[in-house]
Amino acid sequence: MPRWLTASGMLALLAPAAGACTRATGAGDADAAAVSPTPAKNDDPDVNPSREVLLQEQKRMQGGEDVGAHLRAPRVVVSADQVVVNGHTLLARAALPTSSVDRVEAVRSRLRAYREHWLQIDPGQTFDGVADVDVYPSISAASAVSVLVSVAQSGFGRATVRSGKAHFAARWNVAVTPLALPEAVGSALQLASDSSGYHLIFEGLNGTDRDVPTLGGVDAAATAMCAAITPCVDMVVVATNADGAFEDVAMEAAALLASSAFVGDTPKLDFELPGHTPAIAARRIDAAAPPANIDGGAMLKGRVRAGLATVTGQLAADAIDRVVRSNLDAFRLCYAEGLRDNRDLQGRVTAKFVIDANGVVAMMADGGSDLPHAGVVECVVQAFGRLSFPPPQAGTVTVSYPLIFNPP
Repeated sequence: MPRWLTASGMLALLAPAAGACTRATGAGDADAAAVSPTPAKNDDPDVNPSREVLLQEQKRMQGGEDVGAHLRAPRVVVSADQVVVNGHTLLARAALPTSSVDRVEAVRSRLRAYREHWLQIDPGQTFDGVADVDVYPSISAASAVSVLVSVAQSGFGRATVRSGKAHFAARWNVAVTPLALPEAVGSALQLASDSSGYHLIFEGLNGTDRDVPTLGGVDAAATAMCAAITPCVDMVVVATNADGAFEDVAMEAAALLASSAFVGDTPKLDFELPGHTPAIAARRIDAAAPPANIDGGAMLKGRVRAGLATVTGQLAADAIDRVVRSNLDAFRLCYAEGLRDNRDLQGRVTAKFVIDANGVVAMMADGGSDLPHAGVVECVVQAFGRLSFPPPQAGTVTVSYPLIFNPP
């Protein structure tokens, strides 16, 4: 199992304000590889600004200047050589995951710093950032989706994305674990492709799947499938291989999101590929073909039970329970990896974590687990660390949450 661990319409492109950091060459351009040389470390003035800088920016904002435009709409370029954010090179493209989706911490931490900077400039406002992401066309799907997931996890739940000829805008179903998302949506329409063409597949819905010869037929097929259902689905999913060119994946996403089937009620977007599987309630499973693990064998599905959480802070325990219980399948997948090593594996994993003012898990740790498998414990704790909760009424919230695992 990979160690990752796991749309209300087209969005307007938010361009950085004058005076913001210089934008890097677009990754979709022919000269995308010509990115400025790698700068010195920690050269970004928007990371951890001093109190004096913040006071000056607040005064400028009070004077009517849109000081934080480049923080709300950061430019993320995944070029043929590098990953660049607002003109600052973060890492080499070769350092991105290629075989499965994984979090890119350099991207996540930089954008999270931008979000926190903006909130300090204008603390009375709700942050609603839209990242501007440009991906070089031939970059692998695993690399590109890893960056997109990291952008979303930093607090930017919306983005405009370009890759070669493809362009779309979407709101994400933000990823939280190696193989799941924070909220299991009730239904989804998945677009997959193979040598015979494209296939539209309903998940969590009663409906007729359709084969579509070309992308040009996706709109009509989706509209026909959704004709009797309003709203049609909660999410659209593009299924792909890890090594597929992201431009092709982006073209498929654009075709789905542009369908007239979703006018006025555009669903969230997600991708399905190794290391990243959307959580869909009532997902169809062929009983004759149980889920396979990464080695192709049958996956053992153990039992996971939520214990009694200890909560300190102003967030209802019921609200925390709802988020955790909606993601039990993700924790079960962590457990399945351990069952491959020991079919009798059982025990308790207790995760201790802190929820910040935005509902994001700011830190997490093993809170005292007795399940005798370090890999499963780490996977579960990391999964808790990527959950998204409702914002507390005030301050931060500390949670100790036990999960009890028993073999099938």
